[in-house]
Amino acid sequence: MPNHWDLVPPVDFTEQTHWKSLGDNRWGALRLRFLYVASKNNDPRPGPVFEKHPVDKGQKITIRMSRQKVVTHTESATDAVRVAATERISEQLAAKVSSELAAKAPGFSGKLQSELSSTSEREFTTEVERTLTRESSHSLEDTQGREYEFELDGKDGAQEAKFRRLYWPKQWDVYLHSYDYLELSYRRTWPWKRIRRTMKRVDGQALGWPLLSITFFEPQADPVVLPEPVANEIDNPEAYVVQPLTAAMPSSPGPKLQDLEAAARLAFPASRAEKAAAKARKRPTRGAEGIGFAKGAPRRKVKAKKAKRAAPVRKRRGSKKAARKAAPKRRKQLARRKK
Repeated sequence: MPNHWDLVPPVDFTEQTHWKSLGDNRWGALRLRFLYVASKNNDPRPGPVFEKHPVDKGQKITIRMSRQKVVTHTESATDAVRVAATERISEQLAAKVSSELAAKAPGFSGKLQSELSSTSEREFTTEVERTLTRESSHSLEDTQGREYEFELDGKDGAQEAKFRRLYWPKQWDVYLHSYDYLELSYRRTWPWKRIRRTMKRVDGQALGWPLLSITFFEPQADPVVLPEPVANEIDNPEAYVVQPLTAAMPSSPGPKLQDLEAAARLAFPASRAEKAAAKARKRPTRGAEGIGFAKGAPRRKVKAKKAKRAAPVRKRRGSKKAARKAAPKRRKQLARRKK
């Protein structure tokens, strides 16, 4: 299980709706980098008994069980960190950074001394823990058509076979690695050079804040029968265990990301060409699913048949004049027929 990265908020900053309005035609964007340092304990722990089978002396029984596969739900932990980071860290950090930048001249690009209070760290840990108490780290699904057998023998006397699963403890240490921040002023009539002169930015500000540790347990698919008594048993192997983290963040370069200025160029178009490109980029494509239809079952697309065009009628020169001359003769012929 390798280390991995996550961004908060996980949005596309090329869209203006994801930038925060600061008032007076000023906008800001904050992007946090989270580092998940993964570790695994190689000593599995037994889980609780989920099935019992008594075997009398001299009795021999066969137990058939369906094979199962493990489905992990670790995305719940990542989502909980994202939500808590947005509510407890992003807003506070953005306010501090914006306050520090207020004293800087337009065009500033450098480092700041923003810190996160211990109260915010505790609130962050509590929020993640509260969210994960309602989540399960994994589930087990039966595999159709696959079974295996257990043979239980009571030749040594009456006994009770207790089926358990072994679980591998896994841990994520979550750190707030660094952040990017960009502020700018924007008016639709301004050229990009003028917009760029209003920018204040912080690129890759290193933080290395230890936030919390998340432990979860990954089960082996097949159960086991262990001799009693069992030590180090897990009471609730589906639960997440959230604890404060004090270990220093290991040295790790952050991932390469799109520059916020490049995203701002698309979110705040200046020239006619950029505005046209932004408008075309946001315009929904024809025939896209859900466009123009009410919620519910999607409408069935019917391919319209092309109507055949009739061949054009060519008119001869003088046709109207000839028709006027022929009309009296035609009327005389009809009158004779009636007689």
